[in-house]
Amino acid sequence: RGSALLFGLRLPENFYSTLFANGGTDWARRWHATLQTWVRDYIYFPMCHALMRFQPRFISRKKYEIATQVFSRYTSAMIVALWHGAALNFFIWGLALWVIATVEEILKWLGLVAKNPSVKRRVFDILAMMPVFFLTGVFFRCTSLESLSDYLKGLFGPNPNQVSFTEYADPVYWRIALAFAIDGVLYYNLKTKRYIFLSRLAGPARRLAERYPILTYAVAGTGAAALIVLALAFRANDNLTGFIYFRF
Repeated sequence: RGSALLFGLRLPENFYSTLFANGGTDWARRWHATLQTWVRDYIYFPMCHALMRFQPRFISRKKYEIATQVFSRYTSAMIVALWHGAALNFFIWGLALWVIATVEEILKWLGLVAKNPSVKRRVFDILAMMPVFFLTGVFFRCTSLESLSDYLKGLFGPNPNQVSFTEYADPVYWRIALAFAIDGVLYYNLKTKRYIFLSRLAGPARRLAERYPILTYAVAGTGAAALIVLALAFRANDNLTGFIYFRF
């Protein structure tokens, strides 16, 4: 997006602090927002409106509306999943996330889950969503059911390849910590449409720039250069596959 701004183009943001999603629905709004928004506007909403025209008389409007939304949500989830590739692992990945989001919405409709939870409940939901997000990511990342089986056996049973967990996992701990740190600093509030921490720094930073312009630009330039070096170091000697979206 920064490179596009050099050419006067404003690209829409695509990820909003995905690691801090507090549920399946919130995750769908934060992850791959451009694709999710397109599917919502051109698949989900039109399908809901079209199906509501064929409501049977023996079903109440509320129940039929819920069934329509569940079915439309399923269709949208499958389109999002199969957009990444016509493979069974993507289908399973989309199905799992659809089940999570659907159960969450049904509990809200029944009044068993608060629509506007407290801060403590949001923190609990975020911590509960993280392992779900990581586990479904295994389905997303694997390229075949055989590799998926090996991953799951390594996670929940004896490791058939006898790979040392410490030897494999230690080098990526700092990457995970860095990812959470960046997502935390860039935490985005979907309701207010503002970056919580960055918006608070915007005012003081603007006043500082007006008072000490040369010093501010020097510090900002040095910080940007440091981030570029850090990004290059992040990818240096990386034996992992390339950027995952190059596969699609």
